[in-house]
Formats: sequence, structure tokens, C-alpha cells
Amino acid sequence: TYGFLPLEAMESPDEAPLISVPLGSGGVQPDQLKQLKQKLEPRHWLDEQTLLFEIPWDLEDGPLDQVLELNWPGREAEVLAERLEVALQANQEAEKKLLQVPQGPHADFKAKLQRAALQLLRNERPLLEEELAALQG
Repeated sequence: TYGFLPLEAMESPDEAPLISVPLGSGGVQPDQLKQLKQKLEPRHWLDEQTLLFEIPWDLEDGPLDQVLELNWPGREAEVLAERLEVALQANQEAEKKLLQVPQGPHADFKAKLQRAALQLLRNERPLLEEELAALQG
């Protein structure tokens, strides 16, 4: 086979259930930010003030737990539940968009891509729902 190598990673945001954690709302201090940069991998940083975590892999005794403990001591479960709800809502909104019939050139190909993306979203949803249900008891 042959082809080309892309300059950037071509990962789909729909391949794993992600939750975002905006650091600004936790009141992160510069020394805490330095600590986070040492603990976290580049894939965890969307930008300087927003982190991304894969569920459930980054959660249980993983970097997400550490970030929650550092930034929201005593409120970890509440903040996690909020972020899971936001992720679930984004998942459902993405599904609605993907259910629209593609138009224009290459509509058949676009429809195949949409079906694949829909399946990924539907595979993610139970993971997010299970984590949220576990938090809510």
C-alpha cells in the first residue's frame, strides 16, 4: 500500500467517551497548574484551561481523580457528575446531527461515515451512563 502521512493525528473525538474539565471554574493556582502539567499527558490538554479525559480509563485512581481532588476537594463527585452530564448531552446532540440525511456530492460516502460515527456514539453512551449512575447511587 502507499499513501501519505498526515502532519497531525487523525483521531476522531468520537472514538472514546470524553469529558472536559474546565480548570478556570476550579480556581487553579499557578503552582497547581505546574503540578498538573507534570502529571498529565499531552492528550489530556485541550488548551491551557481545559482538560480532556477518557471514561472510564482515566477515572478510577487515574489522572481525573487527581485533578478533581486537587481542584475541587470535597466536591469531586459533584463536579464529576456535572461533567458526565455535559458529555452525555453532547453525545445526544451529536447523534441528532448525525441522523440528518447528507446532501450534495458524495452523499452516499457521507452517509457511511455518519453510520460509523453513530455507532461509536452509541457505544460510548452506556459507559457515560454507567459512571453517572454509579455516582448517583
